Amino acid sequence: QRINKLLEKISKEYAHVKHGCIVLAASFENSRTAFRQDSTFYYYTGINEPGVVLLVDLDNTRTLMVPQYAGNRSCWILSQLASIVDDPDAFGIDDIEKLGAEIPGHQMSPWMSNDAYSGLIQVVNDYIEHGGTIFVMGNKMSGALTDSYTVFQRLNCAVPDFNQHCADISPLIAQMRRSKDMSEIERLFSAVEISVLAHEAAEQAIAPDVLECEVQAQAEYIFTAGNARIAFPTIVASGQSSTVLHYEPTKDPLVAGDVVIVDCGAELNSYCGDLSRTYPVS
Repeated sequence: QRINKLLEKISKEYAHVKHGCIVLAASFENSRTAFRQDSTFYYYTGINEPGVVLLVDLDNTRTLMVPQYAGNRSCWILSQLASIVDDPDAFGIDDIEKLGAEIPGHQMSPWMSNDAYSGLIQVVNDYIEHGGTIFVMGNKMSGALTDSYTVFQRLNCAVPDFNQHCADISPLIAQMRRSKDMSEIERLFSAVEISVLAHEAAEQAIAPDVLECEVQAQAEYIFTAGNARIAFPTIVASGQSSTVLHYEPTKDPLVAGDVVIVDCGAELNSYCGDLSRTYPVS
C-alpha cells in the first residue's frame, strides 16, 4: 500500500516521466553491532534482510535483487532470504534477481567490487539508455543515509550519466513517513510502554553509591526482556555530569543529594520511544 501511494505521488510530481524505477537499498550488516535495517527500506518493504536492493518500476513491477553468497548464509545467520525466495508474493515481490556476481562468504559488504553489483548496474544502465529516470532516496550525502548513499555512489561511478537521470524523492518519502497510520501509532505506544518500564526499573535502582552503569544496566535489561533494543545510547549522568547532553554512563557512584538524569528509549519493530527524566539521589 505504501509503495502504491509513493508511485501515485511520483506520477503527480513527475507527470512528464513515463519510464523509470525507484531504487531502495537496504542497510549492510557488520560483525560488531546488531543489524538494523534502513528505516525507509523497512517502511516500504517489511524486509529485514541486509544488502538487498528493491527496484520498483513505474508500472509497479517489484524486483528484489539479492547478493549471491558463496557461503551458506543460513548456516551462520537466521536469514529472511530463504522465506522471501520461497514465497515472494508474501512480501509483495514479483521477481527475484541476482544483485551481481558471486561474493565470498555469507555477508555483503559495501566495499565489494562492482562485480558484486553487476546485475543492478546493468538494469539501471538499461533504464537510462531507454530514457528512464531513476528515483532514489537521498542521492546527496547524509549521515542518516550512509548505506543507501554508498549504493547510489557506486551506481554514479559505474553507470554513465547516472546523476543526470536521477530524481531525489526524499521529500515525498518524508511527507509520507511524517503521517502515521493506526498500526504505526500502536507500535509507537508499545515502544513507549517498554521505555516507561525501563525508567521505572532505573528509578528503583537509584540510590547513594550505586554506579551510573548499574542504573543503565537495569534500564537496558527491560529492553532485552521486552524483545526490544536501545533506540539510542542510554544516558545516565549524575551530579555535574547531568548537565552534559550526550554522556556515556561510567563507574562513577551516585552521591546523596545530587540528581541523576536518565535518558533512554526502546526500539521495537523499528519504532522508538525516547524519555528523559531527572531523579533525586535520595
